[in-house]
Amino acid sequence: MIAGKHLGKSRQYWRDIILGVNDGLVSTFLLVAGVAGAGLASKDILLTALAGALAGAISMAAGEYVATKSQNEVMRGEINLEEEHVKYNLHEELLELDDLLQKIGIKTRVSATASASTAASSMRDEEEEKEKGQDKCVSMVDLHESMKDYYKENPDALLELMKALEFGVIDKEVRNPIMAGLFSCVIFIL
Repeated sequence: MIAGKHLGKSRQYWRDIILGVNDGLVSTFLLVAGVAGAGLASKDILLTALAGALAGAISMAAGEYVATKSQNEVMRGEINLEEEHVKYNLHEELLELDDLLQKIGIKTRVSATASASTAASSMRDEEEEKEKGQDKCVSMVDLHESMKDYYKENPDALLELMKALEFGVIDKEVRNPIMAGLFSCVIFIL
């Protein structure tokens, strides 16, 4: 099976492209419809459409630039705070990592407070998986513990993982405000 290619480096700008196309079509069409309905001459309608498209494109570019820049600044503040948490509250961050790992399907050991029936059920499930030949070299629990041990010893890697899992931030996909503004501007005009 051949996997399809990902959208690549532009996927974080699809939002800008869609908004630019939608706003460009709707606002320009409605402006032209309004002035045509008022009985303006063809030359005046064309001039109004061009002026409206230019004004809309500049507005979209400026708005998208400011919005993206502000969003990046807020996220940078959150990441700075997360850096402090990792640096000064590593234990609490590792507890948070437990929750995040469980949310993505990497299970932890059955807690001491879990009922005996839950523990027995979990053991039966593991036995059934082994019988079916699905026993893996490293169980999910071992994987979870290995990851926690690794990230405890590698706080920089923990920060990168927390940025991705907690905030959905991957450095190479951070939106550039200038590119976001340009995408919106150009697509609006097209």
